[in-house]
Amino acid sequence: MDIPKLNLDKVKAVFLDLDGTLYDLKKMQRIMRKKILIHLLNKPWKFKEILIVYYFRKDRKNSSGAFVPDLKTTQYRWLQRRFDMPLEELESIIQKWMFDLPSEHLGKLGFSSVHSFFYQLKQKGIPYGIHSDLPLGNKLEALKIQVDFQTDATDSDINALKPHPAGVMRFAKKLGIETEEVLVLGDKKELDGWMAKEAHAQFFHIQTSIANQQYEKLTDLFKAHPVNEK
Repeated sequence: MDIPKLNLDKVKAVFLDLDGTLYDLKKMQRIMRKKILIHLLNKPWKFKEILIVYYFRKDRKNSSGAFVPDLKTTQYRWLQRRFDMPLEELESIIQKWMFDLPSEHLGKLGFSSVHSFFYQLKQKGIPYGIHSDLPLGNKLEALKIQVDFQTDATDSDINALKPHPAGVMRFAKKLGIETEEVLVLGDKKELDGWMAKEAHAQFFHIQTSIANQQYEKLTDLFKAHPVNEK
């Protein structure tokens, strides 16, 4: 959707994806590939850790769009089908490779124009929230971002992976608005875009190569629009 086609008259809240939407995910992936290579060269006997991360991601991808009871635990039980290891050990490995190591670099990868966009939303009195298929961990702190609302797929009242619209629905319900009044921002049309479609919400595609320019244009668009200005 082009920015001029957004119907801001209907927008009462903004709902954003995290990975790839608030920071440069492609650069992060290059950094992590390098870390994996160094890990395999220096500690080849720990190759299983990389396999565990691979299957963690694969199992979740295979369950895209599904409601998964107790997803927080179930995602590790999926791994136990392949690796005879305690849940705690599997969770520790995922925590290391999916959250701890990436978080060390997040501060340098965030899209700088996001902050101006959020400031403008606050000026207009428009609440905004973050949702992720993965646990948020300390990612928002690393990005120096504060939001009005944050959720992830493993929350007990969501337990669903994108493009399931549960995240948008919970966000709208908490605010007491209709899902049609939510603007969803995300970098993946097949997940974030379809999630928005399922919720009958507007969607805007954030593209890594021009993300900062897009946020600048969105900021100007909201600034010029007379909605709930404080």
